[in-house]
Amino acid sequence: LAPKRLTLAVKEQPLQEIIREIARQTGYPMQYQGAAKGQIISIQRSNATFWEIMDDLNRMTGATMYHNEGQGLIVYEKAKVDENKLTDAAIELGADDVRSEDDVFTVITEPKEFERIRDGLKQAGLPDPASAEVTMVPQNKTHLTGKDAETALKLLDALEDHDDVQNVYSNLDVDEATLANMG
Repeated sequence: LAPKRLTLAVKEQPLQEIIREIARQTGYPMQYQGAAKGQIISIQRSNATFWEIMDDLNRMTGATMYHNEGQGLIVYEKAKVDENKLTDAAIELGADDVRSEDDVFTVITEPKEFERIRDGLKQAGLPDPASAEVTMVPQNKTHLTGKDAETALKLLDALEDHDDVQNVYSNLDVDEATLANMG
């Protein structure tokens, strides 16, 4: 009787709804967002465990997507690349910016241009980058200390601990002294 009811139910549903429901039930990637105390931005991509993630995010309120910007980041170690060659190639390929920080150069791209620029840098004779990814970058950092920082870090840890969570992004800025006091 159950297979007969299922067949009847399937026949009455539009194909798109059936496909959408199958995708939802099998862990189609989803993106959740929230703002915790102190306006900590938290975005993660998950393949499943909707209710577990939502339970963690229930402590948060507010729309947050506008606080973050997708960016391609292509990072080169300074010791392995010529700054002028990298900068010239990046500008010619249409990169948004090239930044020099500590011992690395970072080429910043639009997400849709990331692969083209990464491949173009390789074709320009530059070595393989130390890292290359499209990620979410916060527009503003939020500095927290004490109990607020501890609460925010626990929330981020809880989200990262889910097996199905792929990435957690945050605009949290916690100084070394606060981290040391937390143990």
